Amino acid sequence: MRVLVVDRDLGDTARTSAALRELGHEVVSAKTELEANRRIAAKVPDVVLVDAQLPPADAIRFIRELRSRVLPHYVYVFLMTQGLAETHLRAAYEAGCDGELHKPLSAGQLAARLVAPHRILELEAELLRRAGVDLPAESTRVPSSAGDEPATPLDAVAASDAWQSMQKELKGVVDTFLMLDVAVDAPAPDTADVAIASGILLSNAEHQLEVRLAVAMDAHSAQSLTAHVFGEDSAELEGDMLSELANMGMGALKEAFSQGAFAFTGGLPEPLPPDHLYHYSATCQRQESFVLSAQGASIVVRIGLCSKQNVKVTADTLREGMVLAKDVFNARGMLLLGAGTRISSTMAERLKHALVPKHPIEVAPGAS
Repeated sequence: MRVLVVDRDLGDTARTSAALRELGHEVVSAKTELEANRRIAAKVPDVVLVDAQLPPADAIRFIRELRSRVLPHYVYVFLMTQGLAETHLRAAYEAGCDGELHKPLSAGQLAARLVAPHRILELEAELLRRAGVDLPAESTRVPSSAGDEPATPLDAVAASDAWQSMQKELKGVVDTFLMLDVAVDAPAPDTADVAIASGILLSNAEHQLEVRLAVAMDAHSAQSLTAHVFGEDSAELEGDMLSELANMGMGALKEAFSQGAFAFTGGLPEPLPPDHLYHYSATCQRQESFVLSAQGASIVVRIGLCSKQNVKVTADTLREGMVLAKDVFNARGMLLLGAGTRISSTMAERLKHALVPKHPIEVAPGAS
């Protein structure tokens, strides 16, 4: 299986990775939530081991956001713990954690905990073979050193140089506009104080994709940077400055995406209510956040990449949380469930029994 290890402790990562490779698994690693999301965008793993001390709030958010994605297969998530508080442990399970691993990890513990995911993946592959579906190597998810093509246009954009280098692109924009050398800190905390925010959209009509860029500041940063740029400060000038930053950021991203043959058109910046900042890209399948800082001032940047297309799945891959984009009928034409229904675990099981395994079903993007 392909296993992603998310741990900021390089020593622990090295030991865990070595043990996993000894067990025959393919291993990739990440030190931060941001890096882990990039790994997943490039190639979805079968299992994720995430350190509870990411810190805990980031680990729980990472698990919750992973569960919010529509992925080609179920990803098992294990929390690596070392005396985690019960409240954090419960929050992790509620976010979608499948189990715990207690540090320091041993090869025996890893082997035991990975039996169930391996068994389920083998069973899934066997059911697909019985249904007459020819499985490529990635579908059976055996270790492979060969590179994989992105499965969807959204995956292709997420794996592009433009998406991977967005921090550099936006830092360059802010450097130029402020005439300062800003530093990049990642990720931006959800609890960041926000007094003013601006958002802007980029759209790709061919693949029905949308990039949502939001920039925001606290009151002190807005006042300080506005005075630096214009020589004076006012609420109107603060709004103008933030809108211009959003507009310039949109232009830089648009140009970067065009270099990778993705044609995006940009909209106009719009003010965002401060409490809407974290909802602006919350439904996007790919999300990044970071902070640009200079002279004691900070700019929060959040970017989301969304597919506006419905996602096509089959009856045997339905899972709890998916939202139906179209009505579902059985072979006799009887309506089983209507569009807009959020699937529960019970509904998923009933549909699997009522329909043939490969019955096509359309679900809403980002709803899982």
